[in-house]
Amino acid sequence: MATERKPVCFNVNDPLEKEMWEISKTLNFSAWAKGHLKPIALARIAERHANKELKRVGVPVPVRRVVAADAPST
Repeated sequence: MATERKPVCFNVNDPLEKEMWEISKTLNFSAWAKGHLKPIALARIAERHANKELKRVGVPVPVRRVVAADAPST
């Protein structure tokens, strides 16, 4: 999903683009991206969690523990 990062160029001779350039200096793009990616990330985590719950269906099998009497003597 990663894309190539390209620089954004503004024509500071144009009043509109100069104003957009001024605004862009004050924006926190990482916070904007986090805000937009959070719902997608939460949906993926919920999907993974649901898949794990489906995999756990089954009968638990007891595990035999090794005690000192069962261990071979060396």
